Amino acid sequence: IYPFIKPIPAVFKNNDQPPQYDVCIGASHIHDRKGQWRVVEALAEIKKQHARNLSAVLPGGQYGGVNSGAIPAIINRHGLNITTPGMVSRRQMINIYNISKVFVKAGAHGQNDRGVLEALLCGCVPVLAGNNRHPVFINKWFSENIFSSTATATELGSVLLTTVDSWTRGNRSWAAMIADGNNGFDLAEESFSSLVSHMIDHPDPDINYLRGVYGL
Repeated sequence: IYPFIKPIPAVFKNNDQPPQYDVCIGASHIHDRKGQWRVVEALAEIKKQHARNLSAVLPGGQYGGVNSGAIPAIINRHGLNITTPGMVSRRQMINIYNISKVFVKAGAHGQNDRGVLEALLCGCVPVLAGNNRHPVFINKWFSENIFSSTATATELGSVLLTTVDSWTRGNRSWAAMIADGNNGFDLAEESFSSLVSHMIDHPDPDINYLRGVYGL
């Protein structure tokens, strides 16, 4: 549950591989609610406005929804450099994360998404929609990479292109270090224990407390 830390297995780690993709678009089923279609449209805008055809990988199957169903046609119409491997395992995602510079989650639904945390541990720099559904440390360290959940394709494309162009191998190591320092069952247990203790001492709900402590 946002904004608490969700422990991620240690197999998700930075292997310092040379990047093959500029962008990894999500890490789950392809569906309108998950927003992969927004990233595809942004990549089309980047190509149209900047004559840059970024390399991207779009893992997942089941193109659910009207907008997501149009993804293959958009890729073909604009000649986008997007690889679509279909459904992949979580272990296969470790390699995909490690050969991608940037991880993008453009969906306005879901909280504390596992894909974002996995990608960070593998060194992907995140580009995310909204600041109210991820652990607080992401909002703290990657605030410049968070775009409005109502951003246009042009606006998303601008954030995405800036993040890709500023990427370095040092960024990868730094992202993985930040994620590793905020991952683990001990940290999750400490966070929940603190909240439970507060609830026992203060049984009446207090949104201001949550905002102050957890940045809600």
